[in-house]
Formats: sequence, structure tokens, C-alpha cells
Amino acid sequence: MAQLRIDNASIRNLTEVTVRKFADQLYGQKPDLVNYDPRVAMALVDVRYNAAGVKLYGSSPPIREMWAALDPYADTFNMEKA
Repeated sequence: MAQLRIDNASIRNLTEVTVRKFADQLYGQKPDLVNYDPRVAMALVDVRYNAAGVKLYGSSPPIREMWAALDPYADTFNMEKA
């Protein structure tokens, strides 16, 4: 088992540079997310950061289904599926 320890300056840098870039891209692609539960938006930023090759902004059927399932204002809203 390994432990990762980073100092406060590294945490600020990671948050302000890397995570902010992902959040800005997410809100740029899906501006309506500002109306979603903050936990949904943060989960999507986390998925983007740990994407493992998944293109969140693609047009494949599974990606379209995910966005439909995450839309709290749509009949297709389904957090478990998302």
C-alpha cells in the first residue's frame, strides 16, 4: 500500500491549474451544468480527471445516454444509470 503526500503549494497548483481547466472545459461544453446539483458537476470533473480514455464530450450512444441520465430536468434523469 502506498501513501501519496503532496504539499499545500502542489495542492493549490493541481486545483487551480489542472482541475480548473477540466471544470472550465466541462462548463464550456455543458453550460447548463451550473443548474445541476454540485455533486453531479464535481463527479463529472473527477471522471474527466480520471477519464481512462473516455471522451465525455463525444457523440457515441453511451455518452449521449449518460448526459440524458444526468439531466435533472429531463424525463430521462437517472442517477443510477449515469
